[in-house]
Amino acid sequence: MAQGKIVYDSKTLTIPIAGYSINLNQQANDNFSAAGVHEAIAIREWDEITIEFNNITKTQIYDFYAWWSYARLGNGFSLAIDGDEDETTILDDSAAADQKVIPLTSTTGFAIADYCLIKEANGDDYEVVQIASIDAGVSITAETNLLNTYASADIFRHINYWPTVIVMDKELAFSTDGPDEFFSFSLTMAETK
Repeated sequence: MAQGKIVYDSKTLTIPIAGYSINLNQQANDNFSAAGVHEAIAIREWDEITIEFNNITKTQIYDFYAWWSYARLGNGFSLAIDGDEDETTILDDSAAADQKVIPLTSTTGFAIADYCLIKEANGDDYEVVQIASIDAGVSITAETNLLNTYASADIFRHINYWPTVIVMDKELAFSTDGPDEFFSFSLTMAETK
């Protein structure tokens, strides 16, 4: 069971995560020319993350009350499935398709074998890379060549870390499990992009 982490309003909740699912969503317009050429225009995209929490203590439940009072109003917070993999940085130069080196402003908190997301800050391209090696403070080298080209200031972060998410649920319901007062619940959140 992973120890996840939610950070909100300068407060940190450590949470036992029993399972999670991620849905990649997009809202788009489909245009077809007279010649039948198709063009999809992305209007909005978001990651929808559903997390199941189990064996949460009464103390943790009361900590969630405070978090819920903040999150239910649409305020953003960060979420890490693994509390030790919660880094985000940006590229400090371009990284071309068909090569493995990704220049970063910081390599702190990243480790060999970590899976990371690289994505355009002002575009739609993104992909997942696994770190093969690290040139400390300079760059990482991916296991495989990049599929897309990325520019300076594009985003690089751990794959299961979302720096800004909002709660999609309108209620927070807990269920109890026996006399030891362990609780469980699930939440659906969406990354704001």
